Amino acid sequence: MLAITSAVALHRGLAEARGELPVWGRLTVITAAAAMLLLANVQDERRERS
Repeated sequence: MLAITSAVALHRGLAEARGELPVWGRLTVITAAAAMLLLANVQDERRERS
Protein backbone atom coordinates (compact mmCIF):
# COMPACT_ATOMS: atom_id res chain seq x y z
CA MET A 1 0.00 0.00 0.00
CA LEU A 2 2.83 2.41 0.79
CA ALA A 3 4.37 1.87 -2.63
CA ILE A 4 1.09 2.74 -4.33
CA THR A 5 0.66 5.87 -2.23
CA SER A 6 4.22 6.90 -2.99
CA ALA A 7 3.75 6.35 -6.72
CA VAL A 8 0.57 8.43 -6.69
CA ALA A 9 2.30 11.24 -4.78
CA LEU A 10 5.17 11.23 -7.28
CA HIS A 11 2.81 11.17 -10.25
CA ARG A 12 0.74 14.08 -8.94
CA GLY A 13 3.86 16.07 -8.08
CA LEU A 14 3.12 16.08 -4.35
CA ALA A 15 6.56 14.68 -3.51
CA GLU A 16 9.97 14.76 -5.12
CA ALA A 17 11.52 11.49 -6.23
CA ARG A 18 14.83 12.33 -4.62
CA GLY A 19 13.13 12.53 -1.24
CA GLU A 20 11.28 9.26 -1.74
CA LEU A 21 14.19 7.11 -2.90
CA PRO A 22 16.30 7.33 0.29
CA VAL A 23 13.27 6.43 2.39
CA TRP A 24 12.43 3.37 0.29
CA GLY A 25 16.10 2.37 0.11
CA ARG A 26 16.45 2.38 3.89
CA LEU A 27 13.16 0.54 4.32
CA THR A 28 14.29 -2.14 1.86
CA VAL A 29 17.61 -2.66 3.64
CA ILE A 30 16.02 -2.82 7.09
CA THR A 31 13.30 -5.22 5.92
CA ALA A 32 15.82 -7.49 4.17
CA ALA A 33 18.05 -7.55 7.27
CA ALA A 34 15.11 -8.41 9.53
CA ALA A 35 13.97 -11.20 7.19
CA MET A 36 17.49 -12.66 7.02
CA LEU A 37 17.79 -12.53 10.82
CA LEU A 38 14.46 -14.32 11.25
CA LEU A 39 15.39 -17.00 8.71
CA ALA A 40 18.77 -17.54 10.37
CA ASN A 41 17.07 -18.00 13.75
CA VAL A 42 14.58 -20.48 12.31
CA GLN A 43 17.37 -22.52 10.72
CA ASP A 44 19.39 -22.52 13.98
CA GLU A 45 16.33 -23.65 15.93
CA ARG A 46 15.69 -26.51 13.51
CA ARG A 47 19.31 -27.67 13.83
CA GLU A 48 19.02 -27.71 17.63
CA ARG A 49 15.90 -29.88 17.45
CA SER A 50 17.48 -32.44 15.11
